[in-house]
Amino acid sequence: MTLKNIYDERSVRSDTMKELIEKAIGNILTDYKKNEKRYTTEGDVVAHLFCELQKVFKKKEEIILHSQVRPFDKDKESKVRVIKEGKWIEQPQANAGSVVDLAILTMGENDKYWEIAFEKAMKDQYKNKYKNKNGLKYWRILSYPVEAFLAAIEIKVRVDNNKKRIFEDIDKLHCLKSKNPNCLTYMLVLDRYASKNILRSIEERAEEKEVPLRKM
Repeated sequence: MTLKNIYDERSVRSDTMKELIEKAIGNILTDYKKNEKRYTTEGDVVAHLFCELQKVFKKKEEIILHSQVRPFDKDKESKVRVIKEGKWIEQPQANAGSVVDLAILTMGENDKYWEIAFEKAMKDQYKNKYKNKNGLKYWRILSYPVEAFLAAIEIKVRVDNNKKRIFEDIDKLHCLKSKNPNCLTYMLVLDRYASKNILRSIEERAEEKEVPLRKM
């Protein structure tokens, strides 16, 4: 089966996307076990998984992979809300809010999500003062509407003394999915020497928040 057969004209079916993402994650887990020296930081895992996913989605222009991007939402009063410490809060400043280690985004029909992200970046950078949009640096677009997220993946390579942050990552993914139920979420824990007790508590948290957990 070719990618052309797998995809429809506008988007990837959610069941097919789930299969492709989980296969990519499985490939990284297998390689992680075989090549210990290749993965010494969380950034290494993010980079290798990014490359693995890029092989699958690079031909779909409406699907974009990003690392370290921030989901945001707007309430009924059009106030921007972001995730902080596992909860949705009103964004106090432009760079506030949790980011996702690895995200698969859609720009939406007629690039509508891109336009929303672009408009927010303009306001954040120029504080609502008029500027020519051609002057905006694309690399400074760090926030995307929560509806744009097709998948979100968090990664941790150290467990001991890091349980609080892992719980926050799980809660972050839960929050994201609460606003966008169609978003696929995954928590990867890759620690060869993790305490069994801490791993058990992480498993319980992930199960409670309905976040798929992948671990060594």
